Amino acid sequence: LGERLFPLIHALEPMLAGKITGMLLEMDNGELLNLLESPEALKAKVKEAMGVLQVHQQAAEEGQAGEAN
Repeated sequence: LGERLFPLIHALEPMLAGKITGMLLEMDNGELLNLLESPEALKAKVKEAMGVLQVHQQAAEEGQAGEAN
């Protein structure tokens, strides 16, 4: 499934396609098959994954800033 998902995700978010694909592969196979069949559902999941990554990145940056002080 990852080999089929990656090019679709890469078209949406080329810089983070590998990371997002890995995140989505933790989902149930039935849900993944739905994402392969529904471009809109895939776009929504990629957007959701991007949000999670952004929150994680902000938390990491804040943690590093706190360590520097």
